[in-house]
Parts: sequence; structure tokens; C-alpha cells
Amino acid sequence: MYGHANTRSWLYVDDCVKALMLLLENSATTSGEIFNIGHPKEIAVIDVAKCILKHMKKDVDLELHDAPIGSVTRRTPDIDKITKFVGWTPQTNLDEGIKNTLEAMT
Repeated sequence: MYGHANTRSWLYVDDCVKALMLLLENSATTSGEIFNIGHPKEIAVIDVAKCILKHMKKDVDLELHDAPIGSVTRRTPDIDKITKFVGWTPQTNLDEGIKNTLEAMT
């Protein structure tokens, strides 16, 4: 696994759809604006992999490698603007989102 220590903002698809719907429903005030949509909590790539393996009931040793040169070490959006405009914040945590995703795949 490359970039295991890097962090990202992981957002469950239902939360993304809800944000987009709220922006559309409030287009009188949101039209022409730019909004960040994402989860404000950063989670390491390795922790996502471990969560997936846990829900799949797999015991696997992950081979860890540094991220490629030039990779961004962290990404997280500032969602203050979308929260202010339409009251949106993500409702699904990583564990629940992965569980839901894996259940939908079976």
C-alpha cells in the first residue's frame, strides 16, 4: 500500500448526494457560488484499508510503502461555507460508510 500515512477526507456517497440536493433546492442563494463538499475529518489511508478488511473479515498483512514523490500528504475540505448556506454537514462516519458500501456490493 502506497501512501499509507497520507490522510484524506472520505465522504459517503449518500452524504454527497444530500449536499448536492440541498444546494439545488437552495439555488436562489447558492447559484454561482463555489462550495467544498467533503468530510472535515482526515483519516489515514492505512486506517481506511484496515476498516475495509475488518468489515470483510479478512486478516491480511499489508505491505507498506511511502507515497510516490510529489504526492499530497493530506487533503481535507473547509465545509464552513456550505454549512452556513444550507446547514449541511456529513452524517455518515467512515466505519458506517464502508459497512454500507460493502453490504450494497453483496
